[in-house]
Amino acid sequence: MATPTKTRTEVLAHQHLQHGQTATHAIGTTINVSTMFSASITMFLANVEVTVNAIPPSFLIQLNPDSTGDANWVTVATFTSGIIIAAETEDITSQSTNDITTTGVGAQDFPNDKPIYLRDTDDATPVTASGNLAGAELNSEWHYVMDTPDTSSIFLIDTPVSSTWDTDDEVWEAEIFRIDMNLENAMRLRVVVNHASATGSDIHFKAEMESFDSV
Repeated sequence: MATPTKTRTEVLAHQHLQHGQTATHAIGTTINVSTMFSASITMFLANVEVTVNAIPPSFLIQLNPDSTGDANWVTVATFTSGIIIAAETEDITSQSTNDITTTGVGAQDFPNDKPIYLRDTDDATPVTASGNLAGAELNSEWHYVMDTPDTSSIFLIDTPVSSTWDTDDEVWEAEIFRIDMNLENAMRLRVVVNHASATGSDIHFKAEMESFDSV
């Protein structure tokens, strides 16, 4: 029996995008998918300012029938952020396995079973301009909330990979999207983030693809 070949590819680096700037979008790496049968794309998003987005940010999944050139990109799927209220954030004071202690939090801020973003702002100077994250801020992680039993604790389903969560790190509202795609008739693929809101929150995001290449 043939063994399927699967590949994981970063299509959008972990990065920061400002709102209301001249460059209001980020274009991911163009991936040659001409030899791939299918792929799953996972997109991660978090607000990193306590401001309402007048226009919510979106992920655009685009395919191109040509092997080169940028004339014929077509958007085949769009995922728009559903965070429409001002983002909640709390400073982290300590962490033990999957228990995050904060300065104050409620279940209404970070509901059970929903994504959350742990931003490392203590071990490195946070990025404020649009561009890829660097240094310790790349430790920032997306997780899912299991429970918020009181006003100072957030229990995650999993223990964070990084063990650096302590004073002045932050937790933020977040979203995770995923799509499964048939690529048999496509040549190239890319993911674009659009954040054209004149007023709103800067965002952190990334996107990854797992592809079924051959058997």
